[in-house]
Amino acid sequence: MKKQKPTKKKAVKQGKTSRTSPKGRGNVTNLKSWKPGQSGNPKGRPKKADCLTSLLKEEMEKIDPEDKGKRTHKELIVLATMCLAKNGNATALKEIWERMDGKVRDKLELTGGAELVQRLIEGRKRAAERNRN
Repeated sequence: MKKQKPTKKKAVKQGKTSRTSPKGRGNVTNLKSWKPGQSGNPKGRPKKADCLTSLLKEEMEKIDPEDKGKRTHKELIVLATMCLAKNGNATALKEIWERMDGKVRDKLELTGGAELVQRLIEGRKRAAERNRN
């Protein structure tokens, strides 16, 4: 014996159906449009208090309790990096240079420039012709 589906009225009485959107996006009975000037997220984006970067930045600004000069961790790291660079540490020296003057860009040399440009132009023409057809 086949089990018959309940009629629409019976299903509604039993609470087995809900109005769904035509695209199947779930229950649409409780959706309301925003009033003009009203935000959908009144509290805004949550603060990044728990991310590692913000915690590290916070800690770097604190005074080192072991330092007699009462300097921050950030100041001590800068001084330590400078000492390493003065003593010949290439990595520390490179880091200081890149922070002061910006990172040096690698130069890229192209050979056969005119030939390359000509081939590029021809390829674009062929592609445009294919798109027209």
